[in-house]
Amino acid sequence: MINLDFETYSEVDLRRVGVYAYAAHPSTRVELAAWALPGEAVVSWDINDCAFEDSELYQLLLDPSTQWAAWNAQFERVITRDVIGIDIPVERWNCTMQRAWALSFSGGLSDVGKQLNIRQDRQKLADGRKLVHKFCKPAPKSHNADRYCKDNAPEDWARYVQYNIQDVVAEREIAMLLPMLPEREENLYRLDQHINDRGAPVDRELIETAVKLESKEKTRLKHELNEYTGLANANSLQQLTPWLEARGVEIPMSFSKAENKMKKSLCKDNIEAMLKAGVPEWLSYVLKTRMAVGSTSTKKWKAFRDYVAPDDRVHGMFQFGGAQRTQRWAGRGVQLHNLKQGYENADEVADQILALDEATLRILYGDLLDMLANTVRTAITAPPGRMLAVSDLAAIESRMLGWLADCKAINRIFAEGRDAYRAFGSEYYGKAEEEITKAERKFSKPPVLGCGYQLGADGLVTYAEGYGVNLDEEESKRLVDLWRRLYWEVPEMWYWLLEACKTVTETRHMVFEGYRVRIHGDERFLYIDLPSGRSLHYYHPRIEMIVPPWGGAPRPTMTYMGKDQYTNQWKRITTHGGKITENIDQACARDVLAEQMLHGYNNGLDIVAHVHDEMVAECDEGHAASTLAYMNQIMNWTPPWAQGLLLGSDGFITKRYRKD
Repeated sequence: MINLDFETYSEVDLRRVGVYAYAAHPSTRVELAAWALPGEAVVSWDINDCAFEDSELYQLLLDPSTQWAAWNAQFERVITRDVIGIDIPVERWNCTMQRAWALSFSGGLSDVGKQLNIRQDRQKLADGRKLVHKFCKPAPKSHNADRYCKDNAPEDWARYVQYNIQDVVAEREIAMLLPMLPEREENLYRLDQHINDRGAPVDRELIETAVKLESKEKTRLKHELNEYTGLANANSLQQLTPWLEARGVEIPMSFSKAENKMKKSLCKDNIEAMLKAGVPEWLSYVLKTRMAVGSTSTKKWKAFRDYVAPDDRVHGMFQFGGAQRTQRWAGRGVQLHNLKQGYENADEVADQILALDEATLRILYGDLLDMLANTVRTAITAPPGRMLAVSDLAAIESRMLGWLADCKAINRIFAEGRDAYRAFGSEYYGKAEEEITKAERKFSKPPVLGCGYQLGADGLVTYAEGYGVNLDEEESKRLVDLWRRLYWEVPEMWYWLLEACKTVTETRHMVFEGYRVRIHGDERFLYIDLPSGRSLHYYHPRIEMIVPPWGGAPRPTMTYMGKDQYTNQWKRITTHGGKITENIDQACARDVLAEQMLHGYNNGLDIVAHVHDEMVAECDEGHAASTLAYMNQIMNWTPPWAQGLLLGSDGFITKRYRKD
């Protein structure tokens, strides 16, 4: 296993376009390489030494018997293939980053080195980012040189070479502390790489048109807001904030991650809170327009434009194990995992965008930016002669929760083919399920999805807002109480899991088995072994006396080291039985879809996208119906470790990706 690290130069920004489009750009080249054979010192190659084809590394890359390891191996693999011209199969690559993330460590090479507390002389060099910015891209226009290199910055270049070598030192040190991925996870990583390599087909013309329409609409709104306020740039918070305060508007405070402090902010959450509380019409107009101009919901069109490769496909949208703890996939670049629901007539809306029929679009949809945000999915479009088959696991987290907790009421709903939201609505409203209206079903959705993870009344109010459901405290409490009474086995699971985890944390040697999991620990981790055979990892757990969020006296609380989802800082995280249940539920749901995707891929299915509970495959028009039938069959297939789990799936065929 040879450890490898590249440093590259390109005229395009890797962070903006992703590795596939980056590697495909003609300006991209390898400038430095460092590698190390097992037990040997790190060797380096410098573009100033000799042609890459004359290097020792080039011969090693050509050798079909070599195995390669790298931090985020996807980068080295794609660069080797598309820049150097040597296509090494993914089966011969090992990703050290994935091995670290599988244990719930987080971030890049430097982050994980610190989390593992490796020796300082084997850590990644602290000034590496500055060197990368200097040598990996063209110099700023204000500088004397077009780009920096060994000739015009020899001292920094020498440090750059050492930085490249030190990366391999750090990678090897970390690798020695990590177990290899289980075979099943290794196979899933390879599947992930094949899906990213294939990429999703996109409509480049639609993407470019949507980007132009967004830019034009935001320019119009900025001009309108400037005229209304009399400001030179009403989009500037430095100008708009004092203008509002001079008119008696109190600007809410929010925590700034960049400045690590509370400050006045007109962020989306604050504006929505102000609007919800009620404001004069003039202020409503200013706030809504400012929020629209600053909206990021349409930026995914630009991400599609930036990530699209010369083959009119977007590659690298999925990050294997990107969700800490559960190891669910995360989105990269375009971020398919948090798109808006969209329209049922998505194809028609896309055609109207292509026609740049602004007048019709404004009449039909009113808010053009909201319309664009709701049609992002349609950028993924099958090429001529091809179609997309889309299939999803219906209510997989609720089904999984019922299976894990052995909850009779939840399992009965799915065994009888009933709708979980209507079933809960029937209990809440006191009428037959078939009489539940569309609005009542929507009202019932947040408690069904959120209460399984121990949401209280206050938490449900906030959670429901994300689904467009407004609850008062009294309603929320009734919903929570009803859910816990109907599905009482789930609360029992919360309390059992928490007590088991606390006891294992305190004793380090006791083992608990129940609710289809096994809980144990050692000096570094608390482990929760899942039914699929893999484990959840909680690093350096301990019990601390902490005041609960709702107040009262301090109580024994389980904490562990992890990445804070709000600040992205590595710190001590508190948890509770509902959160542990959520981790287990989502991890098991991920494992079901992962096995189904692997099964489909091994049988010739061309998977181009997947989002939590959904799989998208590309197929010939003539085989679309049979492809969808096969996908639905796969999605209803229960893995051997999940016998008794009640699965259900639904799907459709479409030219443009959408939600049914």
